[in-house]
Amino acid sequence: MSLLYKTGNKEKLKQEMEDNKSIIPSMMFFGIMDMMMFSMMFSMIGMTMSDYVAPENMPDVGDTGIDDGGMDDGGFDFDIGF
Repeated sequence: MSLLYKTGNKEKLKQEMEDNKSIIPSMMFFGIMDMMMFSMMFSMIGMTMSDYVAPENMPDVGDTGIDDGGMDDGGFDFDIGF
């Protein structure tokens, strides 16, 4: 697609983009599923994302007042079957 863009052939570029646009919904679905599985993996082994990210890379936001209600099930608000 980059070669078509560089050559300036707008019709072929448009056709190529139309042919490839069916991939976008599946990319979004698998991206969301990947994030969910990654966060579930961390919660199942008893870690949080702050354990994974180095402390110097964590933003200092102070006390946000956010509480998960004392849930110890991975932080999900719905039943995911585990």
